[in-house]
Amino acid sequence: MVRGTIAALVGAVLAVLAGHSAGETVDVVQPHHLPPAECPHGCAVWSDLASSGSDVNQTAVDELWRSKAAQAAAGSKCAQPGRSPFSDGNTVGGYAGAYCFCAVELPTDPRVGYCLSAPDTPEQINLQVSPAPDTLIAAFVTFGPSTQGVSPIAQVGTDAELKGPDTVEYTGVTHQYLSPSSDNGVPQPVRPYNMHFVPITGLKEKTTYYYRVASGPQNASSNVPNATVCHGWTCTVQNQFCPPGTPGATPPSGDRCCSGAWVPGDAPCSVGWSDIFHFRSLYAAGSGVGDGQTRVAIFGDMGMMSDGNTMHGNILRDAEVGLVDAFVHMGDHAYQMSSADDRRGDGYMNNYQPLATQVPWIPVIGNHEYYDNAYFHRYLNQTFGVQLPEGPVPAGFCGHDNGCADADELSGRHPTLAPGEKITADSALGTLLARTRVVAHSAHPHTTASVPANGVPSNTSRWYSVNVGLIHMVALDIMVYPGSTPDPGPADHPYAVAQRAWLEEDLSAVDRAATPWVLAFAHHPLYCSSTTMGKGTSEAPEGDSILASDAAWGGPEQGELTQEQRDRIPQGKGYAGCLGTGVVGVNARKDLEPLLLQHGVDMFLAGHEHDYESIWPVKDCAIGSPNCYIGTSFDTPKAPVHVVCGEGGTNGGDHFGSNWGPWTRKQLGQDTPGECTTLSSGGPTQGGCSAGYGRITAHNSSHLTYEYVLNVNGSVWDSFTIHQPHHSPFA
Repeated sequence: MVRGTIAALVGAVLAVLAGHSAGETVDVVQPHHLPPAECPHGCAVWSDLASSGSDVNQTAVDELWRSKAAQAAAGSKCAQPGRSPFSDGNTVGGYAGAYCFCAVELPTDPRVGYCLSAPDTPEQINLQVSPAPDTLIAAFVTFGPSTQGVSPIAQVGTDAELKGPDTVEYTGVTHQYLSPSSDNGVPQPVRPYNMHFVPITGLKEKTTYYYRVASGPQNASSNVPNATVCHGWTCTVQNQFCPPGTPGATPPSGDRCCSGAWVPGDAPCSVGWSDIFHFRSLYAAGSGVGDGQTRVAIFGDMGMMSDGNTMHGNILRDAEVGLVDAFVHMGDHAYQMSSADDRRGDGYMNNYQPLATQVPWIPVIGNHEYYDNAYFHRYLNQTFGVQLPEGPVPAGFCGHDNGCADADELSGRHPTLAPGEKITADSALGTLLARTRVVAHSAHPHTTASVPANGVPSNTSRWYSVNVGLIHMVALDIMVYPGSTPDPGPADHPYAVAQRAWLEEDLSAVDRAATPWVLAFAHHPLYCSSTTMGKGTSEAPEGDSILASDAAWGGPEQGELTQEQRDRIPQGKGYAGCLGTGVVGVNARKDLEPLLLQHGVDMFLAGHEHDYESIWPVKDCAIGSPNCYIGTSFDTPKAPVHVVCGEGGTNGGDHFGSNWGPWTRKQLGQDTPGECTTLSSGGPTQGGCSAGYGRITAHNSSHLTYEYVLNVNGSVWDSFTIHQPHHSPFA
């Protein structure tokens, strides 16, 4: 478990305060978590530590919270305050989830610790976009004895208390995932996760619904707290053991808090429903409901850090006023999801919960989902699939570098399905479920006569497509190309071949009358000009430019800029390549761009580079290419428009220096002259003023607006509108 001294925590807190921004930071309270093992007398009251026997500096702790009202309401519950230093793995400050300061000081450190998940209690709740606009997936996690074979449930209706006549109960599926049992190489006990997925079908378009979830009917009893006490402690947290009477003693395996009363026995009690959340349903194109526009937020590289937490609040604000209906996260989710034996991922998903329970999301895979013994497993299991294929798995869809594993490895991570067990949930993404088997995204999408399929099943969890209103959205995996992490090898790797074949079939099947706009999303960009990660990193070999590094990889892009390309670069600038993405972007562009052009894909959006860059319509623009086309307008573009939006909240923006691509329109990075001081009203934030997210509004079949919104103050820094009257192949 990741721990640290209070001195280290306070030092990290002060560093965050020095760069505090005015965005809509979210304070996240986890009322159902149990106090840390380090705190035998429970958690101190956040707003009055001394009253609980803690001598931690109250002023420093107060500054962790954005909202004093939220701090007061938190009481002694576990929390992730919005200004916590989430990023440092050597301190307790949100790195691995909710935490608290201990009541009744102990003679030695630590006096703070990470809270524990309550058995059989829903957490990490999120809504995933389905292939059908009248369906969303309620996904959540519980810990405790396996509930495989027991159907999880969601109760949904338009009444805020779920007491109306239209309240419906839906059932779903559960599978078990096992943690990597490692924390920075130190063995840890294996922790089994029950991952639940409940399809909510038949939703009316653009309607506000309320819902709650439980891991199964046996766990859906009502919880009515009362004043029953044990050693002076009120029973308020499900499954919490009765605290001992002797300070510092280990809690006995005796009485548990169940439904407001202390009861004897070791067996977990019924945990009841989750809290009630609400969402606004999605819609099909041309539904005639509302103004007919489609609104989506996009970003990459958010992590679980204070700047990313600011973005949560900004997007929630946008959703509340109707500016965002769904969002896309373009990879590098938690840095890393499996760190601290997957507790980093737990903290990330719980910190994400206030946003993801209200606004459905579309995840994209990034290179950081591979690290810390993850091999993509945690990500692929957290985002689930539609239906287990009948018969054998298609050749080439399971291998270690695809996030799958062989039978021996899977036996430790993904238990085998019971004979005849069938997966019936449908969601935004496929995942691994059982030994040598793959759950196929969209393998059997929920469709009706009025909700036709629009796109092609991918039969894998790493590339897929969904529709939201006027937009056909394609998620792609760039980790299948040479130069990525892990490096999959030659450009004709089976997964690159499989993705390309699927993409061609999917794009060919799109009905542009129903979804006129086609947008592709990936983690790595195909065109960019950031310089930060440069030579000597894991993703770019030694060399001062992409020309040198590409030659070292034996890649396709070598040579000098053409005169026309040089003429597009402003005086005092130059182009040395996109050093952070390196040769992987070159190889991906060589493979994917012909299909984007052939099928008239309107935009390609990516992250990875921790900055913002908007790019003119561009095609065939390898260095030195005589066929390079770069547009000068978004009116009837003759090529896809590219955007890099990879500073969702990493608390550290990348640099451009004097690097400027021939295709570059605007740049905003950590070193953009004059911008940070101006935009931050006196000084840059911890992550730089470039941190932000994109808002896409498809107004109709011919006009689409892209805006870049800053985390620091919620203002729109960049905006452009694409006018495309004819969605057709780019010649």
